[in-house]
Amino acid sequence: MTAQVIRFWPEYVALRDTLINGRLGPLHTAVFRRRCAAPSWGVWETSGAFDLLIHDVDFTIHLLGMPEAVSAYGYSNDTAGIDILHAHFLYASGVEALVTGGWHNRGDYPFSMEFTATFEQDTMEFSTASGLGVLKSAPGAAYAAEIAHFADSCDTGRQPALCPPRESADAIKLTMLAIEARKHKGEKIPCKI
Repeated sequence: MTAQVIRFWPEYVALRDTLINGRLGPLHTAVFRRRCAAPSWGVWETSGAFDLLIHDVDFTIHLLGMPEAVSAYGYSNDTAGIDILHAHFLYASGVEALVTGGWHNRGDYPFSMEFTATFEQDTMEFSTASGLGVLKSAPGAAYAAEIAHFADSCDTGRQPALCPPRESADAIKLTMLAIEARKHKGEKIPCKI
């Protein structure tokens, strides 16, 4: 099981549950944003998209499945440690999802994560930067839930239902497609994954 922790983050779980139960009607758009300074303490990843946005891409797949097409734009400068990606996922149903963010300038740029989901009847929003949210989770609750789910899978010998390896592999492929689409500066690319 890949550690895709936002599948276990209480605010994101509330979003997933709202989509499933239909309480607010159909979902029309979703925006997922995650950002921070590029790591300065050592070599971590070579891409802010794979360090940060892979989680949001994975959650988008978890909620909506694979998109029909992708368009993306952004900016990357390895020397400065900047890697910004704005990936627009287009679905046959008409739903649109934007995954945006990445590494900003090195230094004290703070970590934040957030989402805005617009349904027919209301909007759900969560932000670690502003404190807006559908609920306030206890520190570490998501990590504890993730570890408990993994341990249960090990104990029972069942595949991890909330974080199947196939979807983690799809998140890698879709992130790679979004990075490739960024080179085409907004051109719509069919998603054939």
